[in-house]
Amino acid sequence: MYTVLITITAFYHSIVLTFLFFLRLQSRTQSQIFAQVGRLYWLTLPLALISPLLGYQADLLWAYLIFGTYVVVALLLDQVLRIQFRSRPQIIVPYVILYYMANYAIVILVWSENTVLGWITAALVVLQVGINLASHILPQRQAPLPS
Repeated sequence: MYTVLITITAFYHSIVLTFLFFLRLQSRTQSQIFAQVGRLYWLTLPLALISPLLGYQADLLWAYLIFGTYVVVALLLDQVLRIQFRSRPQIIVPYVILYYMANYAIVILVWSENTVLGWITAALVVLQVGINLASHILPQRQAPLPS
């Protein structure tokens, strides 16, 4: 049961974030993105909180804590407090570090249960990070004006 739940959590986390970053790549504003699909990320919270209770492994406590912390911080900043933190270095730098740590942690959690699913999770995370980086690096296309 735990393997299924942590795998669903990892896949869901990666797929939702990939979709959010893809929308940003399509020149949608942050508010448009979260209005359209940002609420979907809320489903990651119960999964992130329930997973450690079902399959607690003391040697992986760090991974549970990092992933759970990232989910809570991301939801707090983007959905609850709605802070424009991406232009504030004192917030965005620790946030980005936590983002990468959380992605590493979720791969390790799945990998510890099943190597094949761990490889799939790692591939999803690489895709997610790639689209995220592309959405920041590539020039933004002008969104069509509403008719």
